[in-house]
Amino acid sequence: PATPPPPQYRISAPDLETRKLRVSAWHSSALLQPDRPLGELEISLTSAQLDCREARWFRFRAPAEPAASKLQLAHRKYIGELTLSLKYVTAGSVSITDIRQVASRGELRVWIKEARNLASGRLGAVAADPYVKLCLLPVPGQPGGLASKLRTPPVRRSCSPVWNLVLKFENVSVAELHSRRLELTVWDKYRLVPGTKTCLGCVLLQCDHDGALASSAVSSSLSPSQARQSAESRMWRTVLQRHNVWIDGNFLLREPAPSSDCQ
Repeated sequence: PATPPPPQYRISAPDLETRKLRVSAWHSSALLQPDRPLGELEISLTSAQLDCREARWFRFRAPAEPAASKLQLAHRKYIGELTLSLKYVTAGSVSITDIRQVASRGELRVWIKEARNLASGRLGAVAADPYVKLCLLPVPGQPGGLASKLRTPPVRRSCSPVWNLVLKFENVSVAELHSRRLELTVWDKYRLVPGTKTCLGCVLLQCDHDGALASSAVSSSLSPSQARQSAESRMWRTVLQRHNVWIDGNFLLREPAPSSDCQ
């Protein structure tokens, strides 16, 4: 098959010579089935390679079965990333806009900025119409009240949508947020089958009550999923400790749990 013009990477020349370019070919399987690797190659980006101005053929190697499984797993695990900022506004800094609300206990503001490299479950690899749903949920096993839900408008046909939108959970105290978790899920507005929705990934922000991940956050032995949970927990903790300032974060999306409450 012939391919369109390749993507371009912004990187300095000295840094480039320390990298390798890994290229893999995949069979696009049926909807909801994992893609299958066909072959791969790895190229050292030396000066000789970079100075060559002619198109060259490189031989793909068929990955061995264990390697193919690892490659397939890595390919499936990265499903995009979400950039956002959070700020807890104390009661004295909240402007009351609802005449029915006499006083506020504070509010949590969520600035949804953008997402990158979102996958799509549509036929023909058509880009999704993504939107973000925010759910402030009670932590299982702790009192926390009912779930509060907000959402962004969808962005049509985009794998890297930009929302740049601030949403607010109003009249909520810091003490209450300690017993809650914020789940952000990215959805495709398009429904292939009526009554069903496709979740493209999620981020879960909550306190690490047992402190296990917090104490090992600097450990190099953390698995990718543990490191991601640790980063999410650190950001949530920082938001609850530092008030009236924006706290920035960029998170890899995780596959949603089947029992997710943010539907």
